[in-house]
Amino acid sequence: MALELWQPDFDFYLAHAEDQLLSIFVDLGALESAPVRSHPRCVHVRVRMQNPLPNGLRAREEMDALLRLEDAIRAELTSVDAVYVGRVVTSGLTDLVFYAGENALTEPNALLERIASLLGSYQGEVDAEADPEWAFYDEFLYPDAYNLQFIWNRRLVLQATESGDVLHAERPIDHVVLFDDDGPARQAAESLSQSGFGITGIDANEDGTWAVEFTRADVLADNRMDEVLTEVLDIILPLGGEYDGWNADVVTLSG
Repeated sequence: MALELWQPDFDFYLAHAEDQLLSIFVDLGALESAPVRSHPRCVHVRVRMQNPLPNGLRAREEMDALLRLEDAIRAELTSVDAVYVGRVVTSGLTDLVFYAGENALTEPNALLERIASLLGSYQGEVDAEADPEWAFYDEFLYPDAYNLQFIWNRRLVLQATESGDVLHAERPIDHVVLFDDDGPARQAAESLSQSGFGITGIDANEDGTWAVEFTRADVLADNRMDEVLTEVLDIILPLGGEYDGWNADVVTLSG
């Protein structure tokens, strides 16, 4: 029976480790429940691709076969109560990541036997390590502040697109960032103002945090919001700030 402590919320992002490109697919929803004390073992099922791209990622021609194999492996491991939290694709390898309990069914040899008949012409291996704090999920799979915001940018722009937005149309985009103290909040506001943002408010919240509200006209097309948020995060993160989202009106041809 699959572990059901949260609503799965999978998304992907690209990252680099040394000179290697990584494509990471992760369940963002697991963060609210991690670590799960009943599942202290991090299990990796690694499958070697047969025809990876030069950058080490999956080729379109092999994608369907790899996805079918991935689905089969996920079904097999979740049947022994392992929980799937993500996937890393890099250097010609697909690494499926699970968390499992301490029992004979989740020992690497036992798991390899369970998936052996699924592999077909693919080569696979299984290993497991103690990770009671879910450090691999939290420190490696889960996106940093930049990549997390890029995921949200992608989702928000998709919503705008589905609403008929003219993405190349410039419009005011409102932002909010949070700080624990008014000093860093005012310092960030000054730097944001110097970068062309209009500061619309610096206010204390009931929980003791300080909110800086600011705005600037921009477009949503061509990943522009990733550039904007990189600019914002470069300013606020060294000051201990937390980005709290952006909002913009939908612009359509009909006005």
